[in-house]
Amino acid sequence: TGTAPDMRWHVRKDGSRVFIEGSVWALHDAAGRFRGTMKIGQDITERRKSEEALKASENQAKLLVAELQHRVRNTLAVVRSIAQRTAASSESVDGYAMHLEGRIAAYARVQAAVTRDPTAGIDLAMLVADELLAHAAHEGEQVESITGPGVRLQPKAAGTVGLAMHELATNSVKYGALSSQNGRIKIEWTVSEAQGVPHLVFEWI
Repeated sequence: TGTAPDMRWHVRKDGSRVFIEGSVWALHDAAGRFRGTMKIGQDITERRKSEEALKASENQAKLLVAELQHRVRNTLAVVRSIAQRTAASSESVDGYAMHLEGRIAAYARVQAAVTRDPTAGIDLAMLVADELLAHAAHEGEQVESITGPGVRLQPKAAGTVGLAMHELATNSVKYGALSSQNGRIKIEWTVSEAQGVPHLVFEWI
């Protein structure tokens, strides 16, 4: 006699699947002639399902780690770029420290919003309002209005737009409308089609 492993999914008459682990024996008579087989099996469906679920979970974890590594590399690249550009445009160490802190804080606000729901995108109106609040500018006071159609930005675009909002607000505090109690800001945007591709038209007035 000889044995061979037998592990596979079987389908019952009711259509349900069951995983059987067992062995198959070839039966021979005293003269060595093959007479048939004997099969012994054990239902290990639940164990098999648990193993498959664990494997799927491990694969998902690998994907999440890869995505995290990608995001970390992108974040470090942006921070490095911010540091380099800030250094190139700063006239003093104090100025460099102040501008660098503000820009990194603006970028961090966007990343915090992305982390809450990475797949949903960032609402443009919320991004603008958060940046203005960081500069103590509230709608209805110095901000006349924030209007535009609903737009959700993907993480990379949101990071870029968030930094642009920070620069606009910072310049406004230093030299523009937010430098005076009588100053007012009006923000609006539209989405237009150009060659079949939607373009965001943003106005800071």
